[in-house]
Amino acid sequence: MSLKNFVRHRMPRAFMFLDRVKDQIEVECDTLRRLGLKSVFRGIAGATPDWQVKLPVQKARLCAIEGLQFSILQDILAHLEKEEISFSQGGHSLYLSPEQWKKSVFAPLAEDYPASAGLKIMKRLGGLNVPYLFAKGHSKVQAKYIPSHRHQALTANGLHILGIAPRLYDLLEIDGGENICAAYVVEHIEGNTPLAEECKELVHQLESLVNNGTLQLIATKGFGHDDFQGPQFNGNIIKDKKTQKTFYIDVQNFKFTHYDRFLKDIALRARNDTHFGDKVLILGGKYLYQTVPGLNIPAQRDPEKRIEALMSLLEENGITVKEKVVLDIGCNLGLTSAQYLKHGAKWVHGWDREKVIEHAEHILLGVGCTRFSLTGRSLNAESNIAEDIPQFLTDEEVIISYLAIRKHIGWMRDLAHIKWKYMMYEGHARESEEDTIRLVKQLNEIVKTRVLTQSVVNDANSPERTITIIERL
Repeated sequence: MSLKNFVRHRMPRAFMFLDRVKDQIEVECDTLRRLGLKSVFRGIAGATPDWQVKLPVQKARLCAIEGLQFSILQDILAHLEKEEISFSQGGHSLYLSPEQWKKSVFAPLAEDYPASAGLKIMKRLGGLNVPYLFAKGHSKVQAKYIPSHRHQALTANGLHILGIAPRLYDLLEIDGGENICAAYVVEHIEGNTPLAEECKELVHQLESLVNNGTLQLIATKGFGHDDFQGPQFNGNIIKDKKTQKTFYIDVQNFKFTHYDRFLKDIALRARNDTHFGDKVLILGGKYLYQTVPGLNIPAQRDPEKRIEALMSLLEENGITVKEKVVLDIGCNLGLTSAQYLKHGAKWVHGWDREKVIEHAEHILLGVGCTRFSLTGRSLNAESNIAEDIPQFLTDEEVIISYLAIRKHIGWMRDLAHIKWKYMMYEGHARESEEDTIRLVKQLNEIVKTRVLTQSVVNDANSPERTITIIERL
């Protein structure tokens, strides 16, 4: 009798323990081999580059639902079973389609997002700062190495920019009283598993991004994982019936190796189309209009400093953007919108020229924002922007952001047709507080208002500007 069989029959508990240890060692060795010692130990040591500190910019929502209390996963499952809600289930998450979400105890949250959104609830409780792994038997090294949900939002957004993953609308925390769970609000893809060749093409695209150093594959078995094996690909490759596009939906299997480089490439591509004002040779000629968080690239304006000054004025008057909808007229790259989301705005919708908006979408996603929508159009005083506001926002009372745009388009007539209470206004260079008072009188020909408070802001490479909070009467 071999030693192995002897131990199995005479000491079964010891054999089972040693067998589990052997399996775990194999998992850890495989993980180290795939990810590389340097990369793994850097992740375990918790090294934090500047972009990891500043991104994602968007502040997460913490939502409580009346009647929902949970301390363990089984409490959530009991709620869904009691209401006879159908859901799909993977190793780490539960998924509610838009239809089932709206029938469930989580229905109040659905009102804040597009009608096409589904809800993915993570099984591992504890909020956004824990990794997504739930089931046992996974690599302990992998668990230390992979990003938290908060930084997984960057991966989801990056893969969407690359055309691989569906849109992430939000990453939020649901408060169950005794515990918190993380939930992803995602674009629902209605479709089926694509043809084998279409699946292989998408897997090949992912392999290419791993091979060229853009992505790193976290899955323990690498591309040998069931997610990347036909014919079903573990249900994670879906072809959209409407667009006929093929998507990979389990983004947690990946992370960006050098996210700052990815973001910098997006920002530099935007430079020519979004520059305003004079060229500055020492800054590279045309340069960005707005600074990008996490990157050391020169820009004309600093949205963080700009918006902090406006937030102070709002706070002085008992006003906040938290859990409010902001309409950002003339949003440029959207980085003022990003700051509104940083201060807790529920959603931001922005307008600018079509060419600018193409870049703004990528920049906003790149800095970790999700609760936004954009319209590309040439703006003037007669533009009917009310028709651009997404349906799920039309009943909301909004705050208008009208920053350094009036000189270019005047006061928009549609301001009379949008349900707003407050406006954050920024003047142009050499426009005084007295000028603003005079200009608000022109606004009153469209809608009755009053000036609540004024101040000035001086940021980046921009001259001092007057900022004003305007109240609609």
